[in-house]
Amino acid sequence: MAQLNGISSDLIDAGLRGSHPLFESSSIRRAFEHLDRDLINESGLLDAHSALKTLRNISGSADRMHYINALPESTLDLIVFMYFRVLDSHLMAAHPTIH
Repeated sequence: MAQLNGISSDLIDAGLRGSHPLFESSSIRRAFEHLDRDLINESGLLDAHSALKTLRNISGSADRMHYINALPESTLDLIVFMYFRVLDSHLMAAHPTIH
């Protein structure tokens, strides 16, 4: 399975279609209501990186969702934020703005 920034191409494709199978709607909403870029720090990034490394080794979708939902809210919020940044970057690269 192809990967982009550690996220499988299947998840990227689904995300670009508006489907985010790893995250519950409430988790996405909470992440964007509470996460402020100014509050992202080295410790939080290290926690998110560690969680993503673990997630990469979990094979089943149900197991992945269970793992994600068990993460501390602050880590999950950061992962959701990072996931959407990857989607935004992918969209911008695929459809650059021409002035």
